[in-house]
Amino acid sequence: MYEYKVIIDKGSFDAICLDTDTDSEEKYTKYLVEQIRVLDAATNGKFLIVSLLQGHVLDAILDFFMRGKNNPHAESHVFDLQINRLDKVCDVAESKFVSFLLIVTKRVKTGSDDKGKLLLKGNI
Repeated sequence: MYEYKVIIDKGSFDAICLDTDTDSEEKYTKYLVEQIRVLDAATNGKFLIVSLLQGHVLDAILDFFMRGKNNPHAESHVFDLQINRLDKVCDVAESKFVSFLLIVTKRVKTGSDDKGKLLLKGNI
């Protein structure tokens, strides 16, 4: 079985997590479960997600990684989440889009009190 130290997602999660309905939740949950399954916890593997981070996307990320919702890896692993606001603002048809870089770190749970950490960077 292959395990990766870094996995990069540039917009795929946004494309899968379209809204809050159950069909969308099933799709993005399967996607996240597979990404995390192949991420190496022994080396504190990183899952990098570039996202526009709409409200429902942020909720899905927080539910899965920080609250453990539908995350079968949450019992044996801890997930740290760092959210970085990228400085570039894109103007598209009079709308402004701000991108974010999310860094999820997978580590092996060492004790019953291990909890994931949430770190926000930039003007979020």
